[in-house]
Amino acid sequence: MPILVKTDDPKGRQLQILRPNNGVSLDQVLRDLADAVSHTSATAAAGIRTVRGEAEAFGGAFVTSQVHAQLTEEISPDTVYLLDFTAFLADPTKPVVRPLELRGTKGQVHQLASFPHGIVIQREESDRPRFLTEDVDDAHMTYLVHNDSAEIHEMRIQPVAPGTTDSQVQAYFDAIAQGKQPPPTPFTGPPTGLGAISPDHSALIESHGLPAGTYVLLCFIPDEQLGVPHAFLGMHKVVQLR
Repeated sequence: MPILVKTDDPKGRQLQILRPNNGVSLDQVLRDLADAVSHTSATAAAGIRTVRGEAEAFGGAFVTSQVHAQLTEEISPDTVYLLDFTAFLADPTKPVVRPLELRGTKGQVHQLASFPHGIVIQREESDRPRFLTEDVDDAHMTYLVHNDSAEIHEMRIQPVAPGTTDSQVQAYFDAIAQGKQPPPTPFTGPPTGLGAISPDHSALIESHGLPAGTYVLLCFIPDEQLGVPHAFLGMHKVVQLR
């Protein structure tokens, strides 16, 4: 199912697609999701563990007024919920949600693996979350993202200064985690990219209007054990997009 996501908000927006599992209410998922975005590590860890077990995350998109995105994922017929995640982060007590009833198709089904330009695999490497990439080198191409780990992950695509390295990105996060004065931020603009997807899920993401340049792939979903963003644990990958 392809979904085109756009916004006229100059600060950008994030859309997230969710489906509660059988027997779980949307209100319950949203309450636990509020815990998952807590700034208290233990609360965030418990919240994201619970959300993973009670709902499917089908992705979504980070978009800006200049960059929109097309998301394609195989989703079975039934109700899913579109969550304005930007509004949710601002005030989890007032979620902005719209139900979307999906019906079966009689036409051709999109085969996710058949036409992407490159691939991004989200997986555990040496007990730490990582991005593994292949042919992620063009700002205008379609990429297949597959979550091959046991936790929920996202794939933000955020611009950074030319010449930025993953070591510099890690040093920035390390300083923040240690309560030290961080070096100058490597980020030069807002993120675009793919929202959260559950384990063993895949999605195609294609950005429209993304300028060529240096970017870093990031996941800020909290770790299920430590409650800190996966990016702080090394889940970032600098890429050059032409």
